[in-house]
Amino acid sequence: MRPIFRASAGGLAVLALAMTAQAETVKIAEVKTTAAGALYIADARGYFAAEGIEPKFIDFDSPGPVPLAVVSGSADIGSTGVSAELYSLAKQGVVKIIAGQAHEAKGYQVNAFLVSNAASAAGLKRFDQLAGHTVAISQIGSPVHYAASQVALKNGVAPERLRFLPLQSNSNIISAVTGGTADAGVVPVNVSAAALARGDMKLLGFVGDQVQWQSSAVFIAPKTGSDRGDMVRRFLVALRRGLVDFHAAFSAPDGTRRDGPTAPAILAILVKWTGLTEAQVRAGIPYVDPQARLDFASMADQLDWFIQQKMLKGPVTVDDVIDRRFARGLPDD
Repeated sequence: MRPIFRASAGGLAVLALAMTAQAETVKIAEVKTTAAGALYIADARGYFAAEGIEPKFIDFDSPGPVPLAVVSGSADIGSTGVSAELYSLAKQGVVKIIAGQAHEAKGYQVNAFLVSNAASAAGLKRFDQLAGHTVAISQIGSPVHYAASQVALKNGVAPERLRFLPLQSNSNIISAVTGGTADAGVVPVNVSAAALARGDMKLLGFVGDQVQWQSSAVFIAPKTGSDRGDMVRRFLVALRRGLVDFHAAFSAPDGTRRDGPTAPAILAILVKWTGLTEAQVRAGIPYVDPQARLDFASMADQLDWFIQQKMLKGPVTVDDVIDRRFARGLPDD
């Protein structure tokens, strides 16, 4: 029996080498955050390899360059927060959204609304007191710009009554709020946890507890969908397997936030891939749809708002920005 075992093992080794040699390299542009966690899970657990894909991750420090990497061809697939820029490029037909990633949802502490100690001492304690204050964000038209505006609207404050201060990076936002040059700021909680723990600023609340929306997505150039459609479909199979694992680790069957039995293993993967501590990762877990479905209703609201704010030239519909060959909506869409 032993010679047969050796022959089988040898055959498996040859097969594994053959699969590796035939794997298709796919360049994925992203920002190393928990929102992209399903991609890291799919790689770590061999889901991409099982689909004949060898992912090559291209990391950026902020969301802005990610769509441009796809447009230029330096990346095959992009994953980042939805923004006026992404929608504008999609309207122009140079990128198309094919799947969902993270969602802001109640109980999921992803983006935090922070307040400077000086502004807090002066009375800024609630969202309905934001009028007239300076709010630091990464960029005009960015996901956090949209989120901050929606939080203000929900609490009876017109976004026009806020003074948005675009500072390009999360570290700049934290410095501005800590130093008091901005009254408030919106950043991922996992990058602000240390400053909060030191008492450098105050937490006003979490975006997801105030407004729920489709906050990040996966996209491609239309030519990639036409010329490499089989690859895109295999990529999505692997992505969905990663999302299933992510959802099972951090969400109850009814969608509420909770750690399941597999949470420690998934946390370990996210810590390794993001370079964050376990506490930072745990603090910034988003909700994900395990089937990578998009919230078309939320996207339509975003498009309308960006058009109203003259950040996007209308009319633009959801069908203008997605690729129906690949994109799936939630059951009600």
